[in-house]
Amino acid sequence: MNKYLAVLEDRSGRWTSGSGIQAYVFEAEDDKTAVIVTASCLIGRSDYGIQCLGRITGGLQVQKVRVPDKVRDSNIAELSDKRKQEIGFCRLSVGQAMISQLQLFDSEARKDRLALIKRCEKKEKRDRAKVAVMPLPKVGDDIYIESELFCDHDDDDVEGGLARVNAVSSEMIGSTQVHFISVQEVPGNFNWEQDLALMQAKLKKEFGKNRACSRSDERTNFNEP
Repeated sequence: MNKYLAVLEDRSGRWTSGSGIQAYVFEAEDDKTAVIVTASCLIGRSDYGIQCLGRITGGLQVQKVRVPDKVRDSNIAELSDKRKQEIGFCRLSVGQAMISQLQLFDSEARKDRLALIKRCEKKEKRDRAKVAVMPLPKVGDDIYIESELFCDHDDDDVEGGLARVNAVSSEMIGSTQVHFISVQEVPGNFNWEQDLALMQAKLKKEFGKNRACSRSDERTNFNEP
């Protein structure tokens, strides 16, 4: 088995910094399998493409692997949790822990990436400090959720605002415990520490006392078949 590094880019061609840089490490038997694995993690993420894929060799150097122009096809299946465990598929942590994996292919691009990583690391520290002073919501509390509007279908549209918590659960993401919140007004789970907690002040200004609600429209002419 060989070890690989995959980096995804957003549609603007830049590393995304909103939720951490999209870089992953995993094991695969050969380069062809590594391409399929990387393409599999793109399913359902139309805004992303493969920026680079490399085989990690001795000394954490990365040998570039050629990625065909068209890597998404009907035979590629989304990675299951079991498959991720088998190949050690995991997202790299932003910051110093990630820099050691980034012996990449262009020295100038590498400088830009390391600068971005350091900015992301500072933002992540600020975010952690902000979340640390916020109490974890309890069942019955009101929290703010954001609006979600979809261009290709309307049956999942949500109007943001205050929503009543009806369940709180937790799971480990890497070495970090993350809580997920569900609310009465709309279906789904919301990541508290890494997402919703950081938006509460902004959403309060936006929605005030307005309550969240579903804006579901199930007419077939507004939804893909």
